[in-house]
Order: sequence, then C-alpha cells, then structure tokens
Amino acid sequence: MSPVLYALLARSHGLLAALALALLLHPVAALARGRPAGPYVRLTAWLGVSLLSAVFSLGLWLYPSWRGHLKPPLVAAADPLWLRFETKEHLGAFAIALAWGGAVAVHASARAPALRPAALTLLLSAFTCGLAAAAHGVWIGAHVHPAW
Repeated sequence: MSPVLYALLARSHGLLAALALALLLHPVAALARGRPAGPYVRLTAWLGVSLLSAVFSLGLWLYPSWRGHLKPPLVAAADPLWLRFETKEHLGAFAIALAWGGAVAVHASARAPALRPAALTLLLSAFTCGLAAAAHGVWIGAHVHPAW
C-alpha cells in the first residue's frame, strides 16, 4: 500500500470512528435520562455499532502496513509510541465488544425495561474505551508520518 493511500485511509479510519462514537452517544444520553429505548435510540445504537464495526475492519485491513512499515523503526528506536498504538488497538477491541453487548441490551430493553441499566453501562463503557482509543489515535497521528 502506498504511503499516500495509507495516510488517507488512516485519517478516514479516525474520522469514521469519531462519527461512530457520536452515534453511540445518543443512546447513552437517552438512557442516562431514564428514557425508554424507543425506536430512534435503538436505531442509533445499531448504527453506532455497525459503523464502529466497519471502522474496526478498516483498522484490521490497515494493520499489516503499520506492522511492516511504521512499527519497526519505532521499536528499533525504543520509541514508546508503538506501545501507545497497541494500547489503542486493545481499547478499540474493548469498545467494539462492549458496543455490541450494549446494542443487544438496548434492543432487548424495549421489551424488558430491567435491561436499561445494563445497556447504559455497556454503551457508556464502549464510549469511554472508544474515546480513550481516539485520544491515543490523535497522539499517534500527530507523531508518526506514514512516509516509509
């Protein structure tokens, strides 16, 4: 993959992740206010988790280029930035798993309102992990240039 294409896709990865987090914020806010999981709350939960899944898939597709071209010089220079990248990937994986659980719980809470607190906890945890992953991503993007 060319450095220009990698840079474009990496930036798109970050922007789409931000949009996915914004979508997840709607059900979090609605559930935190004690509102029932209406159709729009369920829709934004599913849209958020779907977009987050697409972003994660894009990240998986970009990972071999990172591993082959950008990571080796950082490891050789003992730059801790590569560990920050690995932390970002783990936080992203946690976010996706929690978001899926939260979307399922939001969907089920329409018929079983007792699941609303679990849905809120899962989605808020997913949002928090996603926000931490985004902070790591911005830091990495500011310090690593993909011109290999």
